[in-house]
Amino acid sequence: VIRDELLRLGVRWTDITTLKLGENFFQSVREAIESSAFTCAVIPDSAAAANVFFECGIAVGVGKPLIVIGES
Repeated sequence: VIRDELLRLGVRWTDITTLKLGENFFQSVREAIESSAFTCAVIPDSAAAANVFFECGIAVGVGKPLIVIGES
């Protein structure tokens, strides 16, 4: 639903399924966040939440606006 709405609004999005990974996964994630206008994080109800929190930390660290949505 979120992806569809972002596309409708003309917002290009990236996630793990579309991210172009280089040799260093963490560097690829950081570069994607640094090149973005903002970060929208959907916190899942699973162990994968740790990865999302890591990405939120990168976003905050590089000064990007952050929108956090809890999955239910």
